[in-house]
Amino acid sequence: MDLVETSKLIIDWDGKTSPRDDELIRRLRCAYNGLLFCWIAEIKKEAIVPFSDYKPDIPDSFRNYFESHIRKGELLPLYLYPISEQKFRLSDDYVSFNLYLQKGFDKLPAIILGDSESKYIIKKSGPYQLLLPYLKVE
Repeated sequence: MDLVETSKLIIDWDGKTSPRDDELIRRLRCAYNGLLFCWIAEIKKEAIVPFSDYKPDIPDSFRNYFESHIRKGELLPLYLYPISEQKFRLSDDYVSFNLYLQKGFDKLPAIILGDSESKYIIKKSGPYQLLLPYLKVE
């Protein structure tokens, strides 16, 4: 079994998924390289502004995975970044975001890429460095 840094993967952009957000990519790159701190937070849904009007198809397999995590109390965080003093951009986690809305969640779990003192933050951790994810290849 080998581990592969996900940053070394090349993804063919086909346009059938959410639109590419270069600011999210820049912030993730900075966060993974220790140049930008992150915070784990709970945020009111009205503070989240999607990057586009993209509406994903939600596969049953992901819906089941998502709901099993909710039952266990393990909410899947949305990766967000501040776009003003109060609001946050969502540009990658459209499936989870839409499922949270369908389930009636008013407060959403998030990893904030960059600091914010928004009034819409309910709880926030201290700063931490985002660790580079790896894929297990067997």
